Amino acid sequence: MRHAKSDWDASYDGDHERPLSKRGIKAARRIGKFLSGIGETPSLVLCSSAVRTRETLQNASVEGEWSDVPVSIENDLYLTSRENVMERLRTLSNDVDSVMVLGHEPTTSALAGILIGNASVRVPTAACLRIDLYVEDWVDIRPQCGVLEWHVTPKILKRQTS
Repeated sequence: MRHAKSDWDASYDGDHERPLSKRGIKAARRIGKFLSGIGETPSLVLCSSAVRTRETLQNASVEGEWSDVPVSIENDLYLTSRENVMERLRTLSNDVDSVMVLGHEPTTSALAGILIGNASVRVPTAACLRIDLYVEDWVDIRPQCGVLEWHVTPKILKRQTS
C-alpha cells in the first residue's frame, strides 16, 4: 500500500514529517474498511516511519477495525529501494501469512512491478495491491515470483459507493 494524500500546505519540518490531508484521511479510511470487508487484513504491517504513512495506517486500521494487527514502524522503509524492501521481506518469519508494506513512491510501484514480472505498475496515493507470492518461504522472494490478484484505489471505491 502507498500512503494516502499528504497535506503540502500544512506546517511541517521536512518531508518525513508531512501529515495527511483531509482527503488523504478519508481515502485511508475507505481502504481500511474495504480490506476488512473482503477479509484481506494483513497479519503484519511493515510501515515507513514517515508521519503520512503512520497516519495512513492509523486511519485505515481503525476504520477497518483491524488495529490489533502487529505493526513494525521502520526507518529503513522511508526513502528506500525495491531491492531493500525485498531484502526486508526475506527476513520475515514463515509464521507470517501476509504482510502489508506501507510505503512511498517510486518504491511501491517498482516493488510491485518487479514482483509480478517487470511490469509497469502505477500506485497512486492510498492505493492497495494484493500480490500473491509463489514461494515456499519468505527467504525465497525474488523478481517475478508473484501474481497481481487485485489493485484498488480509493477513487474506485468511492465510485462504487456513490
